[in-house]
Amino acid sequence: MTRIRETVLISESILKDIICDCCGVSCLDSTGINYEYLNSTASWGYGSSRDGDEWNYDFCEGCADEFLNWLESRKSALERIKNQNW
Repeated sequence: MTRIRETVLISESILKDIICDCCGVSCLDSTGINYEYLNSTASWGYGSSRDGDEWNYDFCEGCADEFLNWLESRKSALERIKNQNW
């Protein structure tokens, strides 16, 4: 009796690390188990000056905190200007 075996090659993709796009450090936490990061994605639509562009950034926790603080301060400054009827 002839045995027939069929094999299939399975290719696997394993995440090795997530590197911060701002400072270049690993986003892996001190336990070496979890990734602590902010992922920001933008898809620019039809008619914009960036029509069809796709942006994708990963920020470590430190850079994410700095970015979000900057964003909040910018938002607060714009609100103050708006309230002064500029």
